[in-house]
Amino acid sequence: MRLDAYIRVSQVRGRSGPSFISPTQQRERIQAWIQAFGYECGEVLEELDESGARADRPKLLHAIERIERGESDGLVVAKLDRFGRSLADGLQLIDRIRSAGGTFASVQDGFDLRTDTGRLVLRIMLSMAEYELDRVRTGWNDAKARAVMRGVHPSAWPPFGYRRAGNHGPLLVDPVTGPLVSELFSRRARQRESYTELARWLTSLSVPTGAGRRSWAMRGVKDIVRNRVYLGTAYAGDVENPAAHPPLTDHETWRAAQSHGHRTRPRSLHPSPLSTLMRCAGCRYVMRARRQPLAAGDVWVFTCRSTAGANSWTCATPARLKVDAELEDKIVGAFLDALPDFAARVRRSTPRLEQAIAAADAARSNFTQWRDDARIQARLGMDAYLDGLTARHDALAAATARLAQEEAKVDAARLPRDVADLRGRWSDLSASERRELLQAAVLCIMVKRRSPMRPLADASSLRVIWRGATLDLPRKGRFAWTPAAVSFDEIDQQPWALRVTDAQD
Repeated sequence: MRLDAYIRVSQVRGRSGPSFISPTQQRERIQAWIQAFGYECGEVLEELDESGARADRPKLLHAIERIERGESDGLVVAKLDRFGRSLADGLQLIDRIRSAGGTFASVQDGFDLRTDTGRLVLRIMLSMAEYELDRVRTGWNDAKARAVMRGVHPSAWPPFGYRRAGNHGPLLVDPVTGPLVSELFSRRARQRESYTELARWLTSLSVPTGAGRRSWAMRGVKDIVRNRVYLGTAYAGDVENPAAHPPLTDHETWRAAQSHGHRTRPRSLHPSPLSTLMRCAGCRYVMRARRQPLAAGDVWVFTCRSTAGANSWTCATPARLKVDAELEDKIVGAFLDALPDFAARVRRSTPRLEQAIAAADAARSNFTQWRDDARIQARLGMDAYLDGLTARHDALAAATARLAQEEAKVDAARLPRDVADLRGRWSDLSASERRELLQAAVLCIMVKRRSPMRPLADASSLRVIWRGATLDLPRKGRFAWTPAAVSFDEIDQQPWALRVTDAQD
């Protein structure tokens, strides 16, 4: 048997010690178990800074898809809670593994899914993992609330401008960075400086960020300006202590710093349906969208965000793309041409989705017919009528929940069932409706810089990446991401990549 190894760590953040199961320890345990049973180790899939409560982890789904394609015979984890901490999601994913003829094993827990007892133990342990996650969250929230009432602001690191009194004490003003925060609020409130200008000012002073970087990003400055901790307030959820530590700005300055009326750029009345999908192939980040009026008509200009000079990352090959009506039609044409095949692949990969749709439709029809038929109430009486209505409502809720689970596997909740006539209806849809349909099937659109001499990309520099792709992308809340370029030669060999120039004219 050829088994893949799956490794997960919720949050690294420099942790160590016996309570921390490092990726190295997990890998060693899994490989030793595989060798002991005489199996062969396939791919080792490692996900850092990923919560076990999420069912849509890219590499975990990639491992399950390998089993469904016959490229692997199963999946091994060091401990069950590394696989997941949700009973419903965990059973659903393991059911996909078993339905594909694969096996699942946990080294430390040592249960056998081929027996009824093993499956019972699996359910119990997943329930305990979910309970433990809930217990930890509740305990952590209670601990944060108690800390706030003692005057301690609960944060992993002291906010920029403060230091701690001891390891777990209240915040004290840092003599070096504290005055800089006060000056930052003053510049924002009175001199009306933008976040980008403030980021450049802090970078010019060679002041390191809270994470130790020398280059300040616009986002970091914005987070400081919007943080109520600089009013002297410690808070956690709904619990606040307004006099927990010395403030670095007053309420009037803080409120004035929250916005600049004359500098706010109004949102376009005609947003581009591609605005959230375009990503620079040099760093994989979402590109900035700007509407530019020209004599021949307005165009959208997409630029790599690192070119602004106020971000914490640097892109070696920043892309720039001008999208006029002709190019947008070509992108949409490629999408619509390939959408029926994509929808068919989705249906084939999830045969139970159609069954869940039919079951939900039937349950909804039964409920509405019973609810709206006055003859049933007159014939059976109120008590029997309400009992029947409750039973049908419960059946509808169960069928709807099952449909949501099946749709979540492929993110097909917003994908219409009949895509054949979508081309004819496309011009009648609003920009938000077009964007919603694109996002239902498309993960992103990669834009590659052509050359230093010709930096403006064209249609040949675009690749549409369908949902379900194993492409690693940065996202909000991910700490361990390092910008990396995308190779078009490699993704062109994948079934989830589409050339825009493949569209029929």
